[in-house]
Amino acid sequence: VRNIEHHAFSVGVCEVADEKDADLGLGDWRIGLVASPGLDATWLAAAGRGAFRVDGRLADYREASSAIPARRLRGTPPGLSGRLLATGFAYALSNRGVQLAKLEDLMTGYDDIRRCGSAALDLCMVAEGRVNGYAERGLGIYDYAGGAVVVEEAGLKVSRGGSGGPTAAADTQEEVDRLIAAI
Repeated sequence: VRNIEHHAFSVGVCEVADEKDADLGLGDWRIGLVASPGLDATWLAAAGRGAFRVDGRLADYREASSAIPARRLRGTPPGLSGRLLATGFAYALSNRGVQLAKLEDLMTGYDDIRRCGSAALDLCMVAEGRVNGYAERGLGIYDYAGGAVVVEEAGLKVSRGGSGGPTAAADTQEEVDRLIAAI
């Protein structure tokens, strides 16, 4: 979009017991994939198998004999200074005033804010440890489906907002709960 390379598509596979839960994102999330052609990167996760980043095009690794060079994701490495929060803002001007009013509370415990343009990429940045937390309201499941699985499989915590509710991710459930309350 506008030649900004921070865009992605996000796919998540969720097993639901009841069809009505599918629209809410309730169930057991099994697989997540986030691909960013502009960044030439793909994030992959499968339940119980971990989360990984692959640089380059996956199509370049078609041969069965080709090992895919993937880096395992585990969140923020110890010892980094400065805490960063990723978030997003609504397109609708009518929602923006409320979001800006909540920004100070949301930023408690963080030194700065980042926004790359894609909820799925923001979640992958949490999984990689590039940012420490993420919170946003008003997303569709399609915005975060793959990224949320990547966060969980990196060993971090995530709360999915269903369609439109608050979505948050961080290293502890306590911080996720705080972000949900603040957003």
